[in-house]
Amino acid sequence: MATADWALSRDLTTDDNQKEDLIREAFSDPSFMWGCATSAYQVEGAWNEDGRTPSIWDKFTHAGRAFKGSNGDQACDYYHRWQEDLDRVAQYGFNTYRFSISWTRVFPMDDQKNMYPNEKGIQFYKNILHYLSKKGIRPLVTMFHWDLPEKLDWLDEEVVDYFVEYADFLLTTFQEVDWWSTFNEPWTFCTMGYALGLHAPGKQSKYLQYQCGHNVLRAHARVVDLFRRRHFRMGMKIGLVLNYDFPFPKDPENPHDVDAVQADAVKGVGWFADPVYKGDYPELLKESLGEHLPKFTEEEKNLLLQGRACVGLTIGPGPEMVSFRRKD
Repeated sequence: MATADWALSRDLTTDDNQKEDLIREAFSDPSFMWGCATSAYQVEGAWNEDGRTPSIWDKFTHAGRAFKGSNGDQACDYYHRWQEDLDRVAQYGFNTYRFSISWTRVFPMDDQKNMYPNEKGIQFYKNILHYLSKKGIRPLVTMFHWDLPEKLDWLDEEVVDYFVEYADFLLTTFQEVDWWSTFNEPWTFCTMGYALGLHAPGKQSKYLQYQCGHNVLRAHARVVDLFRRRHFRMGMKIGLVLNYDFPFPKDPENPHDVDAVQADAVKGVGWFADPVYKGDYPELLKESLGEHLPKFTEEEKNLLLQGRACVGLTIGPGPEMVSFRRKD
């Protein structure tokens, strides 16, 4: 091995050892959370069993809109085989598990758009929570991971009231849960679903994604307020999960490249993070979109500020909304 190659190899080995030391140090802290995550539509299957009603993803995939005509009708069959899956979660040494609840499985909607509890769906998640508790694994539960009831639309103002009612039902019904997330990656389901048309509900437009995001933020603010007024107990937390693919300026010395990266961050993560932390959209977003960006009322701005919540950030390419089929 050449001297330069040996030196590089030695440096990389040292770097790896330092990383391992940091990992060991983190794991020695009992408060360090190490886990994995799933979403209901991607893994559960059983799309029409035990009282579950269709979501927009059932409608989207059954129309042949997903990749190669795939759907989540069976997926990983987690609905029937959840126990062996959770055994693997425990075997891997995870001490936390983030999963989402299927809105239409626990709180389906009738033809008149009235929601009602579905006991079989509720018991399914109760069983999961009980089993996680036995294994010493903390649940972090996502209220909404993209599977909206098929009769609702994030473009309509009424969806905010429906989501608040659904969230209130979850917080009342699943009091075993201390850590909640209102939404998973709203940038993705609003942009992919209402701008590019690649995810459910499959609409293509130039600006509809901002109406989707606006209603999501209004719903989030109201649910956090509800959580703090009616459901909070010591140790409980609530937030939302945002995603962003962090770019770097091509030339860090070039102010135009630096500005381009900042603009991308504003449109990517600032779109949702600024309202949560600052009560309103970033000025750059307002300037670039003008009348196409919806406006918060003063009451809504105050509610966003008063209901500041924890924000989780997934970095790098986020998972596509595909279903994974189990292979035995």
